Amino acid sequence: MYNSIQNTMSGKAVYILKNNNMEAVLQSYQEYERLKEIEEIFEQLEIKNIVDSRMENYDSKKNIAWEKLR
Repeated sequence: MYNSIQNTMSGKAVYILKNNNMEAVLQSYQEYERLKEIEEIFEQLEIKNIVDSRMENYDSKKNIAWEKLR
């Protein structure tokens, strides 16, 4: 176990197997934070792509005034 912790602290991921199947990955906190930042960037890109695709079909002439919705 000590070697696993040393590997993690040196930047190497430690793979944990259960019944010869991947069960978990032990990684450093810095690597975890880096991956969370990457995930956030991909999420923002996905939202941008959705907005862009919806704006392709946007027609301001079809807008309905708020007063008319009441």
